[in-house]
Amino acid sequence: MLALYPGTASLDQLIGEFLNMAPPKSAEEMLNRETEHRELGQELQDLLTFNQLQKAHQDKDFVRGTVAAVKGTDPRPLKNMGWKKTSVQLEGGRTARFKTPYLAVEYPEPTRKRQHKQQRLRGKGGTGRFPVLEALGLTLHATPLVQREATREMVRAQSYQEASSTLASRGLEVDVKTLIRWTQGVGNRALAYRTELLSEAMTKPVPNDGVFAGKRLLISEDGGRARLRYEIKRGRRRKSGRHGFTTEWKEPKGFVIYILDEDGELDRDYRPFYESTLGDADAILELLIGYLRLHGAKYAAEILVVADGAEWIWNRVAKLIEKAELEAERVFKLVDFYHASEYLTKAKDLCRYLSKAQKDEFYGKLKGYLALGQIDKLVKLLEPYVEEKPAEASSGGGKEPKDPMQGIINYFVERKELMRYREARDRKLPIGSGAMESAIRRVVNMRFKGPGLLWKPENLEPLLHLRAQLKSGWFNEMFLGLLRHEQLALKDEFGTVVQHVNSITNQHDGQRASN
Repeated sequence: MLALYPGTASLDQLIGEFLNMAPPKSAEEMLNRETEHRELGQELQDLLTFNQLQKAHQDKDFVRGTVAAVKGTDPRPLKNMGWKKTSVQLEGGRTARFKTPYLAVEYPEPTRKRQHKQQRLRGKGGTGRFPVLEALGLTLHATPLVQREATREMVRAQSYQEASSTLASRGLEVDVKTLIRWTQGVGNRALAYRTELLSEAMTKPVPNDGVFAGKRLLISEDGGRARLRYEIKRGRRRKSGRHGFTTEWKEPKGFVIYILDEDGELDRDYRPFYESTLGDADAILELLIGYLRLHGAKYAAEILVVADGAEWIWNRVAKLIEKAELEAERVFKLVDFYHASEYLTKAKDLCRYLSKAQKDEFYGKLKGYLALGQIDKLVKLLEPYVEEKPAEASSGGGKEPKDPMQGIINYFVERKELMRYREARDRKLPIGSGAMESAIRRVVNMRFKGPGLLWKPENLEPLLHLRAQLKSGWFNEMFLGLLRHEQLALKDEFGTVVQHVNSITNQHDGQRASN
């Protein structure tokens, strides 16, 4: 029924090879022994995983239960086609080839007129399902551990080729196209899981025992850069036979949520929460609200919202407070001090008639007023340097041009209530959004922004989510939660298959740790 890829040794042979190895007598021999130990360990790992697959298929109640569960949850009419040959990639690098139950969509008997149309109904991945493999998390023809490790490396590495080389050095030699297929598959499933999880959080009461309850929080939003690629599906083809494509720069938006300690520093006992999306400002806001509700931010002791001066952020803070059910008295809003200081530098440079020493002294006074939150004094100091300009006719209706210094003054006047920096320090709150800028750089710009990097929107969206989970330290929990979530629908009178997927996942992790 089951068989590993030809050439695999038996368990007794592997153990015998371990015991009969001669001791090393040089550094080079020691390196060779370590390499051999790793390879034998990977082969042993695959044999043990294969043994678990064999036992699962020998459990008649489990097999019948998964078949019945899949047929009961799929809206399409499925027909039991018996046991079909398939293969699954194992983490040690080998392939398990075996027969497993297969369900296919039951269509009416094809006629000559229908036959061509019926064939078009079949997608790239087929229309059938493997119930036992789905129950064990062996979707995409790979074990759960293979999917997790391959996906992690694909979103961690700077390129797909680098990820493929790194995995090959560990013994998992797979072509780049397969790695992309696995990563996109896991990513799209993770997006669906996130949507369902946050949708429930929006309708259920906010838990009073969430991780944010009683904590001091820092919330920030910002945007990165990525270049999108859109296929041209109409018009004359090029010499290559393709229609070509167009490109567009896009700002993937993201947020961070940190837990602060009593001194206003990032609490290292808690991992941050990152998220990113190609969606607009409302889309990232909905995700942020969902996270805050899911983890009980309503009951947080204090919340700091700090960001740069972008209007798309601050125009939505009121909605954030309302939808997340936050107490407005506990929310402290602040424009990033260092972002605001950049406007002071621009103001200093506009003072053309001051010497360098006078400009430096002038800048020191401005920054001092800003640090104390004395915006009125700062504005009063800038007003004498506004240059009056006569109105000039223009095609736009003859509007009077604004002096650059006046624009800077308006910036500070409009954000006066968001610049209470002295009060923030008294409350031991940070006055900058460096954590957000670092997150955007690590999640978005370092991986998805670069010369020659072009992304299809449907491919980039799941990658943004996966990389955000990786860089925030929640990747393993996200993947395990995804596996458990996908098993909830597979229940029937034979019991739940969650126990089986947890068993095989724990077995994989134990084998990997032993190697």
